[in-house]
Amino acid sequence: MPEIALQRAQQMAEQVTAAVGGWGLFGVELFVKGDEVIYSEVSPRPHDTGSVSLIPQDLSEFVLHVRTILGLPVLVE
Repeated sequence: MPEIALQRAQQMAEQVTAAVGGWGLFGVELFVKGDEVIYSEVSPRPHDTGSVSLIPQDLSEFVLHVRTILGLPVLVE
């Protein structure tokens, strides 16, 4: 993924979730074509788009969602 597309995707996800508001996990679905980033949808809950969070860590998206809602820290190893 081109660096500029990654930056655009992160900015777009931040803008969308800030506009929605609330606590917890948000699944933000975007399409990337070259440097272009296209918004698809936002899910203000654990979502199948979050399944990638299971790969690099021991915490599932559901545990992360609950910890966020309860104001508990996310432990980084």
